Amino acid sequence: MRWLLVPLALLGGPAAAATWPAAVNADFLPVEQAFPVHLEWRAQGVLVSFATAPGYALYKQRLRLDYSPRQWRMGEWQVAGRLEADDDAEPDFRERYTGPLAVFIPLVRLQHDGPGPVLTFQGCSLRGLCYPPQRTVLRRP
Repeated sequence: MRWLLVPLALLGGPAAAATWPAAVNADFLPVEQAFPVHLEWRAQGVLVSFATAPGYALYKQRLRLDYSPRQWRMGEWQVAGRLEADDDAEPDFRERYTGPLAVFIPLVRLQHDGPGPVLTFQGCSLRGLCYPPQRTVLRRP
């Protein structure tokens, strides 16, 4: 079963929350280093690449794109990465990508005004620390 350090630190009060970041920094990578993300816009969509650090994993069920169907049209994702399964984990954490992950999202802008799509992803250290969901706005140049 996965556990989260963040809620435990928050439940422990100010003293626990004050000591939690130091322990996490010593044992775990910051989220930006654990899951570096790179966006590359192409004519037919966007390539999202994750250079996931060794010992960390991104969860398949936690990858999603939020967008306005009036402003964007999205096609079927093309995913290249090593997918592993953990049948003992909770449903949202059963399938995970370890190592590099590349996702091509066919995406066409229908209107030029309004916000860009928002990519949400979540990952964990294989030693038990789950990071909060991360959000990246896909801004087309």
